[in-house]
Amino acid sequence: MNTFVKKSAPALLGVGIIYLLMCAFLIEDANAAVKKGTTTRKEQTVKVELKKGVCVIIVKDKDSWVYAHLQKRGGNKKRAAIAGRNVIAPRGKRGTVAVPIREKGTYYVYLHGKNKGAKYTVRRYAPGGTLKNKVPKLGTSYMDNTTYAYYKFVSPGRGKLRIQVKDASYHYPGYSRVRLRKNKKDLVADESLISGYGYATTYGIGKGVYYIGVRSSSEVYRILAKYSRIKTRNGGKTMAEARDITKPKKVRGVIFTGNKDPKWYKILLPKSKKGKKATLRFGASNNNADIYSSVQVRVYYYVKKNKKYKLRHKTFDLDNSSDIMDIKMRRKRTRKVFIRIKGMKGVSGTYKVSWSR
Repeated sequence: MNTFVKKSAPALLGVGIIYLLMCAFLIEDANAAVKKGTTTRKEQTVKVELKKGVCVIIVKDKDSWVYAHLQKRGGNKKRAAIAGRNVIAPRGKRGTVAVPIREKGTYYVYLHGKNKGAKYTVRRYAPGGTLKNKVPKLGTSYMDNTTYAYYKFVSPGRGKLRIQVKDASYHYPGYSRVRLRKNKKDLVADESLISGYGYATTYGIGKGVYYIGVRSSSEVYRILAKYSRIKTRNGGKTMAEARDITKPKKVRGVIFTGNKDPKWYKILLPKSKKGKKATLRFGASNNNADIYSSVQVRVYYYVKKNKKYKLRHKTFDLDNSSDIMDIKMRRKRTRKVFIRIKGMKGVSGTYKVSWSR
């Protein structure tokens, strides 16, 4: 006899938790433990080979306290800890200490406890590397918020690049700054990724190799690059050369940092005797280098007054936001509507324009 079992909500939740844990494991795998084990003496030193980055020592003893630090010299003696960093884990509690490693070489983990049998793990997190699209990576920039670690990203074409940096440290949320570079040239100013900006920023990019620089006070951070291809339709360089927005009645474009040339589009509104409304929609996603780094949208239209048509306009400044404008299709207003898109100071990002009636 066949039986059909319907999964309950708790079961589905369990599957979701397992999936998240698997994802976390895949991230950690890139920074696998350098060494781990159990102490065989109350006081001992463990030799480890480390490369540049940050070394994180994790210790725990269920029966007693345990002390740990990293030193350049060996021997079962309590020597000075590198950068003065050490940890004392209380009984049954996990303790961690992070130490910046600026030179590849041989190091020693000093462990001391009331009893033998303490568990220890040594991990190393590398600065920089290669980022793959939508694949998170754990990294570090030496915890000093002054040294940049660069991550290589290969863009297959014109589109939008969203960079997210979140703290993944063992103790406290850090403060990060990000920059974008191509051909050894910085494309945008340093940008702070704090909670107010959602720890993320967006750039407009073309095809080629880019380098994302991160400097952070976090011991360890999680960086994620998400690329989305954009099918663009370039606007004209002047009002006279404005490109028509017809079916499908929407356009998308990319703004590169340093390119201040406006892009012009034109909409021919349908005829209307009753003054119906046409709705114009605008949106933008861009970096937040400063309060002026927005995408400016300006809508031009002519209004008939005293038998003459006068030019009027309305301006929107979009910063990772959207806006809507309704235009009444009156007899005293020309059907032609011109739209100018312009990147302001230091802006890099994307925009979209659509309309309906």
